[in-house]
Amino acid sequence: MTRHPGLATLHTVLQAEHLADGDSPVHVRFRERSRLLRRHIADTVGTAHRLGRLPAATDPEAAAAELLAFLEGALTLWLLDPETVDLVALYRGYLNRTFPPEAD
Repeated sequence: MTRHPGLATLHTVLQAEHLADGDSPVHVRFRERSRLLRRHIADTVGTAHRLGRLPAATDPEAAAAELLAFLEGALTLWLLDPETVDLVALYRGYLNRTFPPEAD
């Protein structure tokens, strides 16, 4: 993503421009993308949860929504200030705190 900031900007701008127009094909596409991503993330989190790798109280759907919200927000923060925001470090830190890697 950091190699192609123009694509990240295009994604963010298109999504923002079509938020209010729920009937536009672009809005529908972004909504479906969001639902698909949340479903895939929830499936992955659910698997980790069933394997005992996450706390018992973990709600896979809520975790998926939170993760996607973080990813989208972090991307916007980086686009606004790429000189002071290290997107890769931001993602890595959040994911390691939220889903700690397994010890070897």
